[in-house]
Amino acid sequence: KIGMIVGGTGITPMIQALHAILGEEKDNIVEEVVLLYGSKSKSEILGKELLDSWSEKYGNRFTVVHALSDEKRVPSSNDYYGGRIDEA
Repeated sequence: KIGMIVGGTGITPMIQALHAILGEEKDNIVEEVVLLYGSKSKSEILGKELLDSWSEKYGNRFTVVHALSDEKRVPSSNDYYGGRIDEA
């Protein structure tokens, strides 16, 4: 299992890593990847379409959870949470 924590534009190198990690199923040795991604708002999530498509394609193998620091109302979903990523 792999856990990734990233914020803002830091998603760029993680996307490259995810391409390699998720890769072809026959070559895959990683059972599960969870990405915690911090952004200011839902509209500022970089690569959202790609991450959503991977969530659908890889099912339980890839999960992305968003922390939205500037959203007063977080969309009702288990994939979005209000607040910042911190030690709490």
